[in-house]
Parts: sequence; C-alpha cells; structure tokens
Amino acid sequence: MDSSLVDSNILLRLSQPAHAEYSITSEAVDKLLLQNVDLCVVPQNLVEFWAVATRPNANRGGLGMKPDAVDRELNRLRSLFHLLEGAAGIADSWQRLVKQHQVSNIR
Repeated sequence: MDSSLVDSNILLRLSQPAHAEYSITSEAVDKLLLQNVDLCVVPQNLVEFWAVATRPNANRGGLGMKPDAVDRELNRLRSLFHLLEGAAGIADSWQRLVKQHQVSNIR
C-alpha cells in the first residue's frame, strides 16, 4: 500500500465547504482513498490546523472558528486520515489540553 503525508492545507480546505478549492480537494482525497493510498497526518498538521482555524478571520488568514468547533472538526478529520505520531498519545494529549484551555490564535 502506498502512503502519502497530507499537507495541513488539505485539512483546511476540507473544513471549508464554501471555499473555491473544496471540491477539487475533496475529490482528490476521495480518489486517493479509493486507490487504497494510506493518507497520513502528523501532530504538526493538527497544531497548524488549530492555529489557522482559530485565527479570527480571513483577513488574518484564519477561519474564525471557536476552539470547541475546531476540536469537533479535528476529530472528523482525524477519522479520515492515519495519524503518525512518535510518542503514542501525544496528539490526543495535546488536543485535550488545547480544548480544555480554549486555546485560540486570537491576538
């Protein structure tokens, strides 16, 4: 089985159905999954997604999502991709902490 590391921008596009690149991104991911490509993410992808998703608005390069909404979206995205992590449980621990403390990239 072939494997491929998914870029954080793919995660961001998949979380924005109204984005101009959503359809092509979604179709590409679906096609790769049908071809049994093991699409992988790493904890860094999750951190980058959280940082961008919690930025206030598009003018600042963000999605303006609240931490609870980002947490739900990350769970959805994590169900689509294979998580590669060096130390077992690191991504779960990080996600639990940022949700618990309502971490956001609002400055």
